[in-house]
Amino acid sequence: MILCTMQDNGLDLYLCREIVQAHGGEIGVVSALGQGATVWLTLPINQATN
Repeated sequence: MILCTMQDNGLDLYLCREIVQAHGGEIGVVSALGQGATVWLTLPINQATN
């Protein structure tokens, strides 16, 4: 897990969503008033081929 602190105008999150969805993944946000937000994402794992 990677944790960071940032101030965002929404554009960064939009770009992240577009990239994650283009790769077949999901992205979401969980927020708590006065405590900030946690952004999560999942990406599919492809098996390596020889």
